[in-house]
Amino acid sequence: MSTKMKIIFCAADFEVEYVLKMHNFKKIYSEPFEVYQNDSAFLILTGIGLTPAATAFAWACSKFDFDEAINIGTCGASSAVECVLEPFEHTDPVYVISEKPEDKKPQVVFASAYEISEVCSIEPYTDKRFKLSDTGRTLATSSRPVASAKRRAMAGEKGELVDMEGYAFAFAAQVFGKKISLIKLVSDFSEECNINENIKSLQKRLAHVVGVFS
Repeated sequence: MSTKMKIIFCAADFEVEYVLKMHNFKKIYSEPFEVYQNDSAFLILTGIGLTPAATAFAWACSKFDFDEAINIGTCGASSAVECVLEPFEHTDPVYVISEKPEDKKPQVVFASAYEISEVCSIEPYTDKRFKLSDTGRTLATSSRPVASAKRRAMAGEKGELVDMEGYAFAFAAQVFGKKISLIKLVSDFSEECNINENIKSLQKRLAHVVGVFS
């Protein structure tokens, strides 16, 4: 199948259940990855982690004709930033934040969406650092959830935000000569956070990120 439509990669179905309904996505593939389509984009559910993300990107390169891709999902705040809570409505438009403050310990806002400027990994033998944009926040990728203060501190040495797929997408995009943008919504920031419940609670918020799904 050949298309120049937008390609969107998301890790988990519990992140995008509302997205699929709100933006009229219909399933077109079940294996090896679930793929959904609407009038303007393909959305591929990769699964959580580095290996599924890289494999899904490689598979998409063999299946679809695209130049640019987007990975959107939730992330944690590392120890390098202070996460603050501000009131919001889940169904308000969510504009992607690209600016980067010059504070010594900058703030991020829970449930806000950030463009990623650079991505690296905290795992052994992953020394590459990928520049994706001139603006935005730095991202460190972990092979496991950042459920402990120690893990969050390890991520803080490499980036302001932390996820489980970004490095794999950036690496695969470079190998295949594609451009990829990463957009991350902050869903957790401490050991006390229930990461899975926070992610589920942000389904509507994620679906209202401007310019991604339609």
